[in-house]
Amino acid sequence: DTNYEKDFDDIVALAAHVYNMPISIINLVDKDRQWFKAKIGFGLRETSLDNAICAHAMLQHDFFVIPDITLDTRFNTNPFVTNDPNVRFYAGALLKTSNGLPLGTLCVLDYKPRELVQQQELMLKTLARQVMSQFELSRLAREKRYIHDEVQKAFSKLGESEAKFRQLADSIPQLAWMADETGYIFWYNQRWYDYTGTTHEEMQGWGWQSVHDQLELPRLLVTWKRSLATGEVFEELFPLRRHDGEMRWHLTRAQPIKNEKGEIIQWIGTNTDIEDKKR
Repeated sequence: DTNYEKDFDDIVALAAHVYNMPISIINLVDKDRQWFKAKIGFGLRETSLDNAICAHAMLQHDFFVIPDITLDTRFNTNPFVTNDPNVRFYAGALLKTSNGLPLGTLCVLDYKPRELVQQQELMLKTLARQVMSQFELSRLAREKRYIHDEVQKAFSKLGESEAKFRQLADSIPQLAWMADETGYIFWYNQRWYDYTGTTHEEMQGWGWQSVHDQLELPRLLVTWKRSLATGEVFEELFPLRRHDGEMRWHLTRAQPIKNEKGEIIQWIGTNTDIEDKKR
């Protein structure tokens, strides 16, 4: 069961007003009962199916009307007919899903016999479609809220994972970086920036070339592009400029990261200062 909602309350109020009837209900049929999403002029929130005219209405094509219930042997002993509220008239339009599954009815009831003209029948069917449209909008809104909540949870977990990853990456002694499958470097750990004295903006893409020995750079580019083309591990020795201007030798190693199809999607690399060992 769900709480009452103004949009549905407005529809039953409109139906009661248009038909000048004391009772108007949006009822939904469950396994062994009917319950009311919105109602006017009826005190209960649910009833058993034994007393539900709506259960019979759901067996019809799309509309069910009883001009005088006391003359219908199927319902003239119904407690709501023989006792309070002593209803005599019933008209219900089916609430159907887009694939034709009946969920319940939008119905109007009166304490006296009535007759409906065709235009009034069409009006009740139209209001029933409005009920289903509102159900669909409510369902989409709930799904949107659910998706939003799940996305927020995912981002929260992602943020936690990213924070842990950054903490780990910043704690290692090497300069670390990541590149896409084309060799475009999009991430460095903090140690890289501290060591080279550069900024994130300066290092995006191919900015790393600015801290390399320009005499060694052509050789490195040839090896790097070969690894990008073949997927072979990249491993090279070359000088790298420190933030104080000193050129120090580094060992660089880059490993490809592949997806389940074996396609390279990223590269992850490290630069290790070996100046002292080289000396």
